Amino acid sequence: YTENQIQMARLRADRWIDSSTQWYRLDFVLYNPNVGLFIAVELKFTFDNTGMLLSKFNSETVASTTYTTWTDINRLVFEAILVIFWAVYFVVHTRRNTPDF
Repeated sequence: YTENQIQMARLRADRWIDSSTQWYRLDFVLYNPNVGLFIAVELKFTFDNTGMLLSKFNSETVASTTYTTWTDINRLVFEAILVIFWAVYFVVHTRRNTPDF
């Protein structure tokens, strides 16, 4: 057995995976203090109805020292303005489309 097969057998034995399982997803975040980076990792395993195991891997790296220069601070201000406009748009359109009871 490989390590993956042992882990899959352990998940089946602990009833995390059974014949009705369609997919299994594992998300975690790691931090590397040497370079000041966070990495968010997503692993998704899909069990096909023919017995195939399909895997998907996605990762995103983010610097932990954001908004330290003037360019970053300008970006923060514009992102805040965008979030405010989005919130106002959402509230206005939600109130407009809400039926009166």
